[in-house]
Amino acid sequence: MKRKLFFTLTLSLFITIGVGSNAMAELQLQKISDSVYSYVGVPEGSPGNVFSANAGIVIGNDAVLVVDTLTSADEGKILLDKIKQITDKPIRYVVNTHYHLDHALGNNVFADQGAIIIGHSNCRKSLIKKEDHVTSDPVSFGLPKDFWATTRVTPPTITFDTNMTVDLGGISVALLYSGHTSHSAGSIIVHIQRSLGAFIVGMNIKIRYTGNTDSGYSQEN
Repeated sequence: MKRKLFFTLTLSLFITIGVGSNAMAELQLQKISDSVYSYVGVPEGSPGNVFSANAGIVIGNDAVLVVDTLTSADEGKILLDKIKQITDKPIRYVVNTHYHLDHALGNNVFADQGAIIIGHSNCRKSLIKKEDHVTSDPVSFGLPKDFWATTRVTPPTITFDTNMTVDLGGISVALLYSGHTSHSAGSIIVHIQRSLGAFIVGMNIKIRYTGNTDSGYSQEN
């Protein structure tokens, strides 16, 4: 009987001051299965863990898919280096589960390596609409003023409205939209088929929102 693993990536946005990139560099990929790894920040957030950001890696026979790219190009480079330590297969796809700054601002690092950025159509629209606002004033987020100096907002180039499947060779990854605004108008579930698991962000789980959802109010779901 195949073992089912459900790995949940959740987010509550905590503004932190005194960000330590060295602490981020020390974080390691956690092995979930032979084909699935997670990159998980310190729970509850801390000065050395920007926004408790998380990411996932799915390795197929032919290609690698990355789920979210953290908070900046610098953090994206750290994540890229960690992936290269565990596989030499090409990173062909990046999936943004939603547009929030701690999930999509490392996109340009992977795009420059030739990866295709995928996301819900609302994710692309939001990144384009909020591009200038998101990176113009890092200090307002409690970050150093040069935090996004090397970051280039890079929206998804391939989008979908309901669902999409990505074939990595031996493993198919399903991208699913619930049809309802949850953590954002374009939040999606990344389901790793072949019973390997799922990455879920901000929906269908117990989480206390702290006013950082698109709806702008606090609730428990």
